[in-house]
Amino acid sequence: MRIILLTALSLSLMLSLDSCSRKSLPNRPNVSDTPEDLESSGIDSNINVSQVLLIEIQRSGGLGSCPRYLAKVFDNGQIIFFGFQHVAYIGDHSGLLTTKELTKELAQLEKWISELGYSSLSDSYPDQREDFINDLSTCDLRFYEMGKPVKTVTHNNGGPRVLYKFQDYVEGMLLNVHMEPIKR
Repeated sequence: MRIILLTALSLSLMLSLDSCSRKSLPNRPNVSDTPEDLESSGIDSNINVSQVLLIEIQRSGGLGSCPRYLAKVFDNGQIIFFGFQHVAYIGDHSGLLTTKELTKELAQLEKWISELGYSSLSDSYPDQREDFINDLSTCDLRFYEMGKPVKTVTHNNGGPRVLYKFQDYVEGMLLNVHMEPIKR
C-alpha cells in the first residue's frame, strides 16, 4: 500500500512539473500573486471586430509558471490577446499576422482543424471533471464556424496526442505575432 501511495505521489509530482514544461508562451514577471479567476477578471472579451472568429484558446494556470491567457484568432489574421499571468503580454493586446504569414498560417490552421476532427472529440479530457488534476493547467479550445461557436473542448490531462499538438501549434502561432496594447 505504501509503495502504491509513493508511486501515485511521484507520478503526480512528475505531471505537475511537466505540465508547463512543454513549449509555452514566454514568461514575464508576475503582476499579481493572487490573480482573479479568468471569468471575473473584468476584461471586456467582446472587443468590437468586424472579422469572423475562427478559434479561441484559453489557458488557466496550474501550479508553477503555467501561462494564463485568452486569445482569439480571426479570419483576417487579427489576434486579440488577454494576458493574465506568466505570459509576455499582460493585459489586453492585439496583433496581426502579416499578409505573407496570413495565407500560410490560416491554411495551416485549417489543415490542423481538419486533422484534429474537433467535432468528434469529447467535450472534456478527462471525461469526468472529478478526474481533473487541479495542479495542471487547463486549456479550453473553442471552435467557430461562420463566427458562431460550435464546439468547446476542455483539456486538462489525457486525450489524443493530436490535441496536444494542435494546442502547441496555436501557441506557437501566438508566439510569432507582435502584440500592441489595446487602447480604449
